[in-house]
Order: sequence, then structure tokens, then C-alpha cells
Amino acid sequence: MAAAVTTSATTIEAQVFEVVQNMQLLELAIPEDTRPNQVTIDPDTEAQTVTMTVTVPITNTIGAGGKMETSAGEYL
Repeated sequence: MAAAVTTSATTIEAQVFEVVQNMQLLELAIPEDTRPNQVTIDPDTEAQTVTMTVTVPITNTIGAGGKMETSAGEYL
């Protein structure tokens, strides 16, 4: 299980970017032959934007009152 990440950014957008960067670094620490490659960061310097894609497993359960609850599972 990966450790929690403490961000230093002051905006939610920058915090998301920091978390995704940390996830990518954790992936890169896994040997290449078993690396999951579920995090991509694609900067567009011309448009000054970044596209971040994260694919994680999910678990669906039925909670109180029959409400479906979805939570992210571990993959690192």
C-alpha cells in the first residue's frame, strides 16, 4: 500500500497535479516488467495545460438505504 501524500500546493488543481506526479513516481519505482503504467501526465507547453490520466480499480458496495458506494482500490 502506498503511503499518503502531503502536498504543498495552495490550490486544488495544483494539489491534484502533485498527487498524480507522486503516483507516477511510485509506478516508476516498480520493475519495468511488472510496472502497471496506469498513470500518464501529458503536458502541452503550447496551450499551457496538462492532461493527467489515472486508472485505478474500484469496488462497488451497497450501503445504507440501498445506496451504491464506490471506492478506489489499491494497485501499487
